[in-house]
Formats: sequence, structure tokens, C-alpha cells
Amino acid sequence: MFFSRKVEVTFVDAESGQAIGKTQMPPEQLPETFLIETTMHIGDEQWAVLRAEPPTRAECARTKRLVLTLARVRETTADLRDILFSLPSLNDRLPDDAGAADGTEAVLREDDWRQVELVSAAMRFVVDDEIGEIERVHDERGAAPGFRRLHVRSRLEAPLEGVALGDVRALGLGHAGLLRLHGHELRVRGGFAYPLPGGWVLYGVVEGDAVTVLALHPAGDAPPAEAVAALESLAREHELLLVDWCRCGIGAPGTESFAQVFA
Repeated sequence: MFFSRKVEVTFVDAESGQAIGKTQMPPEQLPETFLIETTMHIGDEQWAVLRAEPPTRAECARTKRLVLTLARVRETTADLRDILFSLPSLNDRLPDDAGAADGTEAVLREDDWRQVELVSAAMRFVVDDEIGEIERVHDERGAAPGFRRLHVRSRLEAPLEGVALGDVRALGLGHAGLLRLHGHELRVRGGFAYPLPGGWVLYGVVEGDAVTVLALHPAGDAPPAEAVAALESLAREHELLLVDWCRCGIGAPGTESFAQVFA
């Protein structure tokens, strides 16, 4: 008996919900994953893949089926002077990826990477310079709904000195999970994440035993006072500042400004 290796691919138009075509494809002609942004040409039109079931080539090869939900990519023209940014600042470098994700990780958007983070106080002069640049972006905004330009931070690749993974574990914030950026099929190399009550997430990157990045993903509610106190204790012991880059906030341990970053 003959068994085909090919995958039956069904294309569905997201606008109508109707199937617009089917084809048979060898697995090796499929991308390794649809978890990252993917577009394709069908006839003379370009389509964006909104959803793929299943999302990886390996699963498609096993099930011999793939359903792609697509949306037409409509070309538009715009005056670049009218394009506004939703954020005043971004970190210039994303973390390295390593290890296949399995869906159990805490997930961050790329734009959220290191927007609220702990920085060694010895680097205060760099922090002040970067904050000054971001404040200028705010000043130039005027009444616009977004920002006219974006300041890319590039001077603090390793913002921490002397913080070990054991120091973070000693905060007593529960069990650390793993970390992934949205749209990435691999986990963050050395990434870890502690979900905090209130919806905040404490996350970071460790190399060996040294924590090179320790940051927070904000939520609507402030984390409980015990978690804030634990972080403030760590900041005091290791002489760290808590910096909210987009809001130009700098919190020093032992002062009201530290708690205000969580407001």
C-alpha cells in the first residue's frame, strides 16, 4: 500500500471564513514554524498567515494536515512624517534564543523587553543621559497621540553588577518559570520569570550564576507590598536603581521614588 509523505494544506480566508484552496506539499517545502510572522504569495496576491494549525513543520509532517488562516496584505502609502510611535524608547538588543518552547513559558512582547528594570547605581550617569534623551522625545510630542520619534537605548547592555541568581531566589517570590518572546519559537537563553500577584512579572537573564538583566513587566495593579519590599531590599543590598524608561522614572531604594515606579 502507498502512503503519501505530503501534507494537505488548506487555505482559509480570515475575512470570509471560507476555504479558498487546497494543495499537497512535501513537508520540507514548509517553513520550520509559523510562530513567527509569515507571508506568502497566492496567485498575484500577498497574504499574511494569521493562524496555522498545527504551527510547526514537524507537527505538520506527523499529522499530514495544515490549515492556514490568511488575510490579504493590502498595500497602502503614507507620508513618513505622519507615522507616530506608540512608545518613546526601546532597548536596542533583544536576548539570545535557545531551546525549543513548549508553551509553558512566560511570554513578553519584544517592545516590552527591559522597559522597567534594575540598574547598578554605579551607572547612574548613563541612566541620566538616556532619560534626558527620552524626556526630549516626550517634549517633542506636543498634542500628538503618539511620539514623533523613538530613542533607542544602546549603552547598558549589561546593567547589573554583582547580582547572583541565588540573590534573586532568596527574595522568596515563588517558583521561577522560563521565558519566551512573543512570536519566537525558542526560549530566551538563560531566561527566567517569576509571576507576581497583581499581574506583574519579574524576569531576567542569567549567565552562569551572574544575573545580567533583572526587569519587571508591569500590570494594571501594583504588586503586593511584600514583593515591592523584597525588591527594594535587593536594590539596597546591591546598590541598584529601579528605572522606568518610558515614563522617565528613577526609583532609589529607601526613598518614596522606589514605590512610585509601581504606581
